[in-house]
Amino acid sequence: MRPLLSGSPGCATLVTSRIRLAELPGSRLVHLEALGHGDALAMLSHIIGTGRARTDLRAMSDLVACCAGLPLAVVTAGARLNSRPQWQIKDLAERFRTNRSRLSELSSGDLAVGATIDLSYAALAGQRVPDGPPLTTTLQMLGLWNGADLGAAAMAAMLAAPEPATERTLEAALVNLSLVESRRAGRYRLHDLVHEYAAEKAAGQLPQKMRAEAIQRLLLWYLYGVDAANESAERHHRRLPAAQMPAKPDSAPGFHDVASASAWLEGERPNMVAITELAAGYRLHELLWRLPWLLEEFFFSRGHRGDWARTCEIGIKSARQIGGVMAEMPELARWTVTPVWWPWHRQ
Repeated sequence: MRPLLSGSPGCATLVTSRIRLAELPGSRLVHLEALGHGDALAMLSHIIGTGRARTDLRAMSDLVACCAGLPLAVVTAGARLNSRPQWQIKDLAERFRTNRSRLSELSSGDLAVGATIDLSYAALAGQRVPDGPPLTTTLQMLGLWNGADLGAAAMAAMLAAPEPATERTLEAALVNLSLVESRRAGRYRLHDLVHEYAAEKAAGQLPQKMRAEAIQRLLLWYLYGVDAANESAERHHRRLPAAQMPAKPDSAPGFHDVASASAWLEGERPNMVAITELAAGYRLHELLWRLPWLLEEFFFSRGHRGDWARTCEIGIKSARQIGGVMAEMPELARWTVTPVWWPWHRQ
């Protein structure tokens, strides 16, 4: 490519690529984010005609939301509507809502979101960084995750891989291929439609046992992280019984002071709820109930009532699945079973 680029004064070349081309000398890299809701609505209205778009603004909004800001998805949805002039906009929006796979609906002629992602996914086949997991497996594992962005250390635990190699896998390969997003340094997530694609690949190619073991390792990472935070805050009656626990992940968090522990707990709070829900789906009851028990004082002291109630509800159900654990965590039972589980709940 480089010999073909003009270097003459007054000339410029515009290059578009799904792969980041930061290594081109003298180039200016412009990263295009997903479309905002308003811009996506304007694009879809332009494709199908403003007259038709105005017939059902609510369905237009629902349809755009299903496209998750991906321009190709918006164009494909518009092409489907144009090829079926008898359809109402709500007909396609309803198909998106009821079909388990949006990717199967986002196809019209030569336009197909899934086929486009396939091109990038095919480039991963057989590739891995030294000491790191296969690129395809890394993407599939991210497809299992149902929460906010994950850090490299958490992903390393999930993959049972060294943290440095995991970060190189994510940064040097998957982020550069625009399959994984990194909106904050060291944090990773998938675009909604790529997540759906990766989840389908994981369900079809990763054995159930392998998926469950990965989720268990991630749950253990959070359990040991909260345990370390409790140790730093001197919550001595909220500690893991190390002798009864599986091995601690190599990348498990550790803290030098209360401030860093508290910041970590607050930053990972949405993921604490997400891993509780995900672990319940994989029936990891022997370990799951311990997480809300460990988190009681943190959630209680910060007033995170919704998160506390949700995790406790799941924890109680898990405890009952294995029996006998309720006696070991009476506080969890009391706060969950009693309708008014703290004073300001009535306010």
